[in-house]
Amino acid sequence: MLDIELPQVVVDLTNFISDRNQGQIEFPINVDLNYAEERFVVDKSIIGKVKIEKVNEKLWLHFAVKAEIKLICDRCLKKINKNLSLNFDRFVNADAEEQEIILTDNKIDLFSPILDEIILKIPAKILCKHNCRGFCPNCGVNLNLKSCNHYK
Repeated sequence: MLDIELPQVVVDLTNFISDRNQGQIEFPINVDLNYAEERFVVDKSIIGKVKIEKVNEKLWLHFAVKAEIKLICDRCLKKINKNLSLNFDRFVNADAEEQEIILTDNKIDLFSPILDEIILKIPAKILCKHNCRGFCPNCGVNLNLKSCNHYK
């Protein structure tokens, strides 16, 4: 993984939390990111929104995010672009042991759960197509493009 500082999308919820009424607010998300890991790269904007609902003592965060990631086929090393549409929920609770997102001084970082969700969507075996043949172990030819005498 590259040693880079990840962006933060910090939202101050002091007024929202202190309001005794139930309610909801919505924040747009538009993060320019150049993030590379061993298995994927995100080098475009991540766009979407998060809706935050206050229900009793809990804050429910409803994320709707779109991202494009670049992957590399595990068999033939072909570059693959994959569009992700992520819809997921997280909550913040007064009980620190139960919360999924850390609330610090009534502020939360919305980016960390988005990156976590992107990582969870990456398959264990990345293939450019389900029947990718990869490389010949003897001569190294890409068997998706050509055949060889070693591998039939």
